[in-house]
Amino acid sequence: MKKKTCTGTRKGKCYMNFWQLVVDVTCCLFVVCSLYFLFQYLRSTNINKRCETCTNRPALKLKWDFLKNVKQRQGGPVTKLDVERTKLTMELKKDVELWWKTIKAELLKYKNTANQIKSHEDMKRPMLREQYMALDIKMENLASLDEGWQKEISKKSAKKVEKIIDKFQNPKRCDEFGQLYIKVERCGFGCIMHDLTNKLNIATSYNKTMILKTSTSIYMRKKNMSDILEPISEKCQVPMKGEWVMADTFSNLKKKKLSYIKDVISGRAYAFRYPVFTDEMWGNVEAFHSDPMGWWISQMLKSLFKPKPKLQERIDYYAENVDFSSPIVGVHVRRTDKLTVPKEFAVFRPLSEFMKHVEEWYDKYDLRQAGLGNNLKVERRVYLASDDLAVWDEAKVFDKYTFLGNKEFTERASEIETRDTKSGLEDIIIEATLLSKCNFFVGTLSSEIGQLAIEMKQSTQLQDVFYDAKSIEYEYGLIEGPKKIQLVVYNSTKPLRHDEIELLCGDLMILNRNYFNGYYYGTNVMTQQTGFYKTHLVQNLPALLDMPNAALKEMLVQMYGENIAWLTDFIM
Repeated sequence: MKKKTCTGTRKGKCYMNFWQLVVDVTCCLFVVCSLYFLFQYLRSTNINKRCETCTNRPALKLKWDFLKNVKQRQGGPVTKLDVERTKLTMELKKDVELWWKTIKAELLKYKNTANQIKSHEDMKRPMLREQYMALDIKMENLASLDEGWQKEISKKSAKKVEKIIDKFQNPKRCDEFGQLYIKVERCGFGCIMHDLTNKLNIATSYNKTMILKTSTSIYMRKKNMSDILEPISEKCQVPMKGEWVMADTFSNLKKKKLSYIKDVISGRAYAFRYPVFTDEMWGNVEAFHSDPMGWWISQMLKSLFKPKPKLQERIDYYAENVDFSSPIVGVHVRRTDKLTVPKEFAVFRPLSEFMKHVEEWYDKYDLRQAGLGNNLKVERRVYLASDDLAVWDEAKVFDKYTFLGNKEFTERASEIETRDTKSGLEDIIIEATLLSKCNFFVGTLSSEIGQLAIEMKQSTQLQDVFYDAKSIEYEYGLIEGPKKIQLVVYNSTKPLRHDEIELLCGDLMILNRNYFNGYYYGTNVMTQQTGFYKTHLVQNLPALLDMPNAALKEMLVQMYGENIAWLTDFIM
């Protein structure tokens, strides 16, 4: 067996010049960044030429035609170059974040194989970490140059969505349009709100007023959720008289004026969108937001989430006790039944996993302040929300942080008997609202409340707030089902792992999961192979209104069957 060559020892262990490796990586950092920015600039100037090469196949060319033919964006005097630069900035920010995670993952592999570092604390590499933060601050400064006209387009787009919803939900006469009658589903509050946003999408897409029955909630027993939330329609809250038909297909929904949807939780659109979210609207939104579908869901949520005065008073009271005028990070730790119920996609995670990201946010905040000439360290405050009282005990070891929150909410949420009540529902609504008011959010987005907090924050802001959140497992969007349809823009290089699949320029990919280590996991529609592939080889396509080709539809049916309504004419 070949003996290891060591450059030194520490406490009897060979460290094989690890810190020299870190210095080398650090020195390469700036070279890599410079080349990356130069590459992206050249890429942006030649994007049309490259795309023509990748879209020789007739079935794929349609998608690029769609991108080119988006109608002129409304707003101030914004040129096409402004929009492309903004899109590139958003793309770069995501790529840099993924690049940083890749570096950490690779160095962690080195640690595990060489067994040189004693603990995770030794892996922090202050110089490399601080350089990344400085780079991220510069990216944010670059993005801020476009905030003026982006906010103008964001404001106009939000107003347009509001008018569309108001047109159908508050018509001059309640019989002016058809009606879609639905019940509040028997699931948690986050699940209820996401189910309602999906059904509001259906109603507005097919020219119907949504009539909502709220007495079926698990929280209210025989009472109505409308006792604490304002109804979505100010005028039309009672079903019209006439022949009501169950809408099991979109075809029936178009034909029948009075329709109801069977009592089933509907899957949310993410890789697909409903007709109300038009190509023109998508084009406007992608000019100012990194996740157009997330922004759209947030606008739908705004029309649905309207607390009544009494509940709003409680929300305001708890908000005043926290003081959101000073920096604070919201942390949501979901446990209890989420860890035991089948198909909940969650595993136990200690508070320490969340606090790593809290620490990074505050370190970056202090670095930014230092760059502005303010060297005073800010108080590190955390708003903690959880359904497990043990989390509060775990928080005691983080003595550099001030934890705020409501233990009585946690205690009620820890038991189903007290959580699934009117008081429990109000607690959840208050917690989600307060999390949405924090400067930064850390949580698990397998939780509907985690996603809801981000959407609630977006519904009140003009700028893109999706960068102000960190999930320690799944990214925002659909958990079970296709997250995005992607176009391969570069041929795959030599595989670095045994389960990596081959990609050719022009292939379509169905994204299943982002592992935040430089790899996506998904399926190649052309080769029908499923496995890992490098994140930089693909580009996300807009959420689809129609299938671009038969192969994609066939693959989606094979993978997800009836779980995706858009594959067939069936609604559920």
